[in-house]
Amino acid sequence: MKIVVLEADAAGVSFDELKSFGELITYEHTPQELVIERISDADIVVVNKCILDESVLSRAKNLKLICE
Repeated sequence: MKIVVLEADAAGVSFDELKSFGELITYEHTPQELVIERISDADIVVVNKCILDESVLSRAKNLKLICE
């Protein structure tokens, strides 16, 4: 399972415990133009301010869970 954190700096917490659930990839900040690229094969996405609209979500074929 691939877990992607798009804005780790905004959360102010450690996401290390998520490693026990699968591959964890964290980005301190994600500009909107990189969101599709970064979540395209993710199963879980942790997001704060990035916009996940229909055009973005339709490209994330494996996505099972969005955490805000």
